[in-house]
Parts: sequence; structure tokens; C-alpha cells
Amino acid sequence: MATVAPSYQFRSFSSTYAANDNESGGPAPYFARQQESREVELGKRLDALLASEAASGLEDGDGEKEARRWKLVGEGVAVEKMWRFGSFGIAREFMNEIFEKASKERHHPELINTYNKVLLRWTTHQLPPTQDAGLSWKDLNMAEFCDKVGSRLVEKGKKEKRAKLEKAKEKGQEG
Repeated sequence: MATVAPSYQFRSFSSTYAANDNESGGPAPYFARQQESREVELGKRLDALLASEAASGLEDGDGEKEARRWKLVGEGVAVEKMWRFGSFGIAREFMNEIFEKASKERHHPELINTYNKVLLRWTTHQLPPTQDAGLSWKDLNMAEFCDKVGSRLVEKGKKEKRAKLEKAKEKGQEG
């Protein structure tokens, strides 16, 4: 049985990624060395995450479709995604759920919040001293968790918006 070389590479953190770019022109994934034994499985999960279109609250008029998906950034060592929620309160609820899970998992995101928008980035910064940083199982697990929470809260925001519109419509008919 012939073995197929995986499309994912382990490389020195300081190396340039230009030679390892994937077909889409973006950086090749850079997995943490501790992940070597399960590289193919990790690669399949990463492919599924990058292809996922879990609700982000961003609409077609907000930019390219890819902006609503997870993408590889930082020379392939991280994944990031942006969400837009119905209000700051819902964005805060999203961040609180992520913070709670991150504390339990002892794995924390890079996060930027601007009113109802949240940009999250997952990467593994520190591993045992002899190992490189990069993408790990924890990053993908947390990104998948974010998609579940984010999708639920995007829908919550849409429901709240519809309820407000209905209420305003009813008020307009009364007067």
C-alpha cells in the first residue's frame, strides 16, 4: 500500500512560507511539532473548519464570502474569524462564553471587540521548550466551539431584531 504525502508541513517557525503556500495563494498551515503523529487527522479537521460556513452575522454586502469563514493567518500559525452580532450585549455574551470555555481549557484567544463585532484568533503560543508554536488540537477545538456559540447568538440577534420590528409595526398600526 502506497502512502500519500500530506499537504501539511511542519516547518521551522522562522522559515519563510512563500515556498509552502497552498493552491489558494494563502499560507500553508503550520502545525505545532507535538501534533506530528496525527498530522493527517488534524489537517482534515482544519480543512473542514476552513470550509465551514457557520453563521457569523456578516452578510454578502459586508464583503467577500471568505470574510465570513475561518482563515489561516500569521504565516499559517493561526486561524481567525469575525462575527457581527445584533448588539453589543450579544457580542459580550459571546465573549463571556468563549472566555469561560477558554479558562476551563487553559487556552486563550487573541480577541478584538468593536461594539457588536468580534474578531477571534486562535494559535498555540507556548509549547514545551523544544517544540515550535503553531496550530494545535486546542485551536481547532476552540474554533469549532466558537462556531457553535457564534451561530446560536447570531440567530438570537436576528430574532431580537425581528421582534423589535414587529413591535414597532404594531405600534405604528395602533396610532
